Amino acid sequence: MPLELTAISSNHEIGVIRRIKFLTQGKSTKTWKIETENEAYIMKTLPIKESANFADNISLHILQTYPNLTSEFLLSKNNTPYLLMNDTYYSVQSFITHKDSTIQLEDVLSDYNLLRNKLASFSSE
Repeated sequence: MPLELTAISSNHEIGVIRRIKFLTQGKSTKTWKIETENEAYIMKTLPIKESANFADNISLHILQTYPNLTSEFLLSKNNTPYLLMNDTYYSVQSFITHKDSTIQLEDVLSDYNLLRNKLASFSSE
């Protein structure tokens, strides 16, 4: 188990890790599914602090409309939605097992427009 994952799981107080599964590696991020004694989590790397804050804000925005679609970022002991270790930002969220459900197309388009407006406000600040 990578040392960073152990330290980060301790800092987010998620418990003893039982299993880690590497999920993806993008251009600037990596994602793992972490299973503990009681719960599963998603842990991601983020390249810069602004990316970590942006991802947290997007998640909070989505939660307002679709609370079962994503989960809130867990706060670290520093009371931030990320933790900086070895020049990399890490975030942790509860893993959500999705059930079959349908979302109406007009709801998706409406939310897409809201998201576009929110993103535009981020780029102009």
